[in-house]
Amino acid sequence: FKLPVLWGSASEDKITPIVLEQANSFTWLTTPDKYLVLTEGADHINIDFGAIRENSFTSLAELIQPDPDVVNGYANAFGLAFFQTHVADRPEYSSYLQASYAQTIGEKPFNLSFVRSLSETQLSKTLKQARKTN
Repeated sequence: FKLPVLWGSASEDKITPIVLEQANSFTWLTTPDKYLVLTEGADHINIDFGAIRENSFTSLAELIQPDPDVVNGYANAFGLAFFQTHVADRPEYSSYLQASYAQTIGEKPFNLSFVRSLSETQLSKTLKQARKTN
């Protein structure tokens, strides 16, 4: 049984860094239908560090800021394409699970990188590109 996987990642993720936590795991996947979407400049979670410095919060919920609309839009777009392709069996949506689509919808400062397989060389290139744009 080969379960399809859509993996979202953020270049500035300090909780689960792409190099240490995610990239190697992605390479271990054996399913032919695997997709890694890297949002450049985004983080695992948006925390209001100003509130922490000023000690001006009373709950954890006050510290967590919503993701930028563009990042939420990426998740919605790729999620829709993934589930339509692999759950609803609508192959016409598979054209949205491509690097060219990611490049088309990516907006600075949250550009996108998209891969279906990952080697050490590809990972290094993707991370260098992410660092140049930010």
